[in-house]
Amino acid sequence: MTLHANQKRSLQSTHQGGFSLLELLIVLAVAGILAAVAAPGFQSMMKGASVVSGRDALAGAIKGARGQAIFDKTCATICASTNQATCSGGASWSDGWIIFSDLDCDGALDGGTDTLQDVNYGNDSIRVGTDGSGGTLTFDAKGLKTPVGAAVIGICDEEAGSSITGEALTISTVGSLRFEGAPGC
Repeated sequence: MTLHANQKRSLQSTHQGGFSLLELLIVLAVAGILAAVAAPGFQSMMKGASVVSGRDALAGAIKGARGQAIFDKTCATICASTNQATCSGGASWSDGWIIFSDLDCDGALDGGTDTLQDVNYGNDSIRVGTDGSGGTLTFDAKGLKTPVGAAVIGICDEEAGSSITGEALTISTVGSLRFEGAPGC
């Protein structure tokens, strides 16, 4: 009887715990289903964050141009630029922009002006709508936008039919910025 009890104890001590192959397959299947359900929501969240990031980057650059105009007591211009060396002449803000002191306040980069900041935007995951400014915003020495009148720049997801809510950046005549809906991309 003692021998039988020792054999039983010996068998119990060699039994190893763990998961069976079936249990592991069930856990992997459940994890796969959860990942498939969560992926579209995660993509939407990332695209929405990209739109907000693009809006904030452009807003920061516009504020920087206005601040530089006030600090230097001269005009400063921010313009859309495809090569980050000259103004593109269009409202293609998604390609990038440059900020420069504009001594003659004409909104054009000529030999007598100094480049203050060169920003390569390079965010292909968003679209930036036209704003009626021709892709150029000029601020005078008091920080007022010239010519007079508000400009609205729409920032949207790269896909035209996207369900991602776009952002509108409104620049008032006095140079203040507002974030609004209805971007008009």
